[in-house]
Amino acid sequence: MEGDYGADLPFEWIISRVCEEFNCLPSAAIREIKNDPAQMVFDIMELRAYANTKEMLDNSKDKMDIKHTPMVEKVFEVVNELVKRRRENGRSS
Repeated sequence: MEGDYGADLPFEWIISRVCEEFNCLPSAAIREIKNDPAQMVFDIMELRAYANTKEMLDNSKDKMDIKHTPMVEKVFEVVNELVKRRRENGRSS
């Protein structure tokens, strides 16, 4: 999320998401955001969202029920890249 997480979202919503994700009070979420220049909290949230989305896609029965969100698109991109690399590596072996 590289520092731009929630640039267009209200600060209260960002705090709420951190609280929800890490089960903490708003004061702890605010301290974490302000005291971590690397903004690791948002990287972790993004990794968790990716993992949850990948699991949802892997377990979905009907592809028509999948809502195409930016994270779904990101998972598709990564999977397609992995498939492409496997094919390239298989040819070069």
